[in-house]
Amino acid sequence: MTRKLEEALNELDRILEEVIRLKKEGGIDEMNEFENTKDEGTKIENIGDGDSMFCVKTPLGRIEVDMEEFEAAKTRAREIVNPPQFSKGREMTREF
Repeated sequence: MTRKLEEALNELDRILEEVIRLKKEGGIDEMNEFENTKDEGTKIENIGDGDSMFCVKTPLGRIEVDMEEFEAAKTRAREIVNPPQFSKGREMTREF
């Protein structure tokens, strides 16, 4: 395990040295994929008839959110992770 960790760290050091060398030579432009997004910004718009859906346009793409669906999924996840605890009488009634 220690040998694998040392090999991984040596590989990381080698990659970082190569990145530093390329940057000094001018072979790497910092964040060039985001250069043209300065004027775009983040915009929010409502979708559909209800107030529960909205869309966020970001430089990384369009993200659509439905708050009703999100709340339902959050409730389902909470019930799975932390199931409700019933009293002994209620458990016996449910089993019957």
